[in-house]
Amino acid sequence: MSVASSKQPPQQGPPPGAQPAGAPPPGPARPAPYPPAPAPPPSSAAAHAADLERQIRRRSWIAGLAIVLALAAAGVALYFALDTRDNSVTKDELPKLIQKEQSATTTPTAQFQLATVEPYSRLGGLPGRLN
Repeated sequence: MSVASSKQPPQQGPPPGAQPAGAPPPGPARPAPYPPAPAPPPSSAAAHAADLERQIRRRSWIAGLAIVLALAAAGVALYFALDTRDNSVTKDELPKLIQKEQSATTTPTAQFQLATVEPYSRLGGLPGRLN
């Protein structure tokens, strides 16, 4: 055997690790087609305690928010109650108010009378001639 016959012929093509020509550049890895699996339950007492602490903190924030909203609603209700009491009619004012309301509904105002008479005056007596 000769030394020339033991040599391998040189390979044609890109060196190892190089991209072939025309191939797209390597990009980020594709995301997983499914969401990741949920975390396993805590296996130690410390992990369990940390999980309980997170739940208690979250519930405390929710309870605090509910208390603030309840106080705001109570304040609005109190404001409306006091405002209604200040603007209400007393027993002494009630008969005067009823009489004023009855007189306003039985006698038309001057503006209403003018609005009903004015269109006929513009017509120059036309409604009377139509009969």
